[in-house]
Amino acid sequence: MSQWHSSRLYRYLLGNLAFLHLVFTLLFLLVVLLSNVWYFAPEWLRLGISIKHILVMVLFFVPGALLQSTAIALTMAFWVGYGRLQFFKEIDAMRTLGFSSYQIFRPLLHYALVWMILISLTAFILYPFSMHMFKDYYTRVLTLHVSVQKHGAQKLGETLFYISSHGSEWVISSHEDGYQRIIWAYQSGSEIVDDVRILTAEEVEILLVDAKNNGKQWHWGEAKNFFYPLVFDINTQSYNPYDLLLLKDLWQEALRLWHEYQDILERYQQRRNMLEEVLLIDELPSGERYEYELELINLQKNPAFTIDMVSLLFVVLLRFSHISLIVGLAILAYVLLEYRQMQRWMTPIAIWIGMTALYWVSFYLISFRVLRLLWHPYALLIPIIIVYMINLTIGMRIWINKRRGGVS
Repeated sequence: MSQWHSSRLYRYLLGNLAFLHLVFTLLFLLVVLLSNVWYFAPEWLRLGISIKHILVMVLFFVPGALLQSTAIALTMAFWVGYGRLQFFKEIDAMRTLGFSSYQIFRPLLHYALVWMILISLTAFILYPFSMHMFKDYYTRVLTLHVSVQKHGAQKLGETLFYISSHGSEWVISSHEDGYQRIIWAYQSGSEIVDDVRILTAEEVEILLVDAKNNGKQWHWGEAKNFFYPLVFDINTQSYNPYDLLLLKDLWQEALRLWHEYQDILERYQQRRNMLEEVLLIDELPSGERYEYELELINLQKNPAFTIDMVSLLFVVLLRFSHISLIVGLAILAYVLLEYRQMQRWMTPIAIWIGMTALYWVSFYLISFRVLRLLWHPYALLIPIIIVYMINLTIGMRIWINKRRGGVS
């Protein structure tokens, strides 16, 4: 087939895919932005923030909405676009004209790679900047539209404001699910004003308030003692894994956790050596000997990875999951185009779609702070890891069939 015909086919398929992707992206952007409005706007309206400011603040969620919508919108564009071509026998006609599977598949491959790069830039550059701007804007709007009583705690809607004696430096916490969650924290001193403990930004990690005591008895603990995977700076008060989390931070956190794990292994070894020396003492009482032998047996096993290490894995997988779903889509597209007898592939394809849906459901439940109070971090890893494993399995099946030298 001539280069001219190949270029025309490329432009036709690429244009069809791009148009459908635009339609579904706009649709999902609308859904995500409306969900953010539905989630935040009632509280903002109670605080006296105008519709204009609410619309401006919603715009800061566009990069995050783009992250969430791109992979699934591209998936839908592929299913609708290439599904229509299959239904109307256009792909069979392209094969009859001499076009190879790769020529039919190439537009989607290039399109997926371009969007993978764009999503990477959005995740690591644009989204953190957007959330930083949102935080500053939100703070200024609250300062302008909310008058807070000095030297006390004032409840406006579902938001509690705890103010230091200076009146300009404050900590905002919101009451949800029986907990108090710090939203923003500034340097606010450490004095007690009207029985309310004012925390500094350095002290704020995870803050739990005893609601049975009118919110005046404060209990706070570190993130590692709280069943939600947070390994990044909790003082940013963002539960989104993209916010202010760069590759350098991930690498530094991984090294820190690895060194901690090595220190634990070293302490285990030192304790084992000490116990072995103690057990060599003939005069050791039988009761103590039994306890030492039992401890030595337990120490023979290396310590399990900590919750923080599981949390790091969760953040890494979630951070790259949008990108991996696009890559998985490209692999799946090749399967659909390369293998003629599609019935036997319907089951793994259905599983892939189901796991992708499960991933998105869990992502939204985590984002809206539903699962983090109910699920252990190990459980939060399940839907993401399954999606990765299915993508890997499909890729290996393609490679094995290629090595055998034939296609079905």
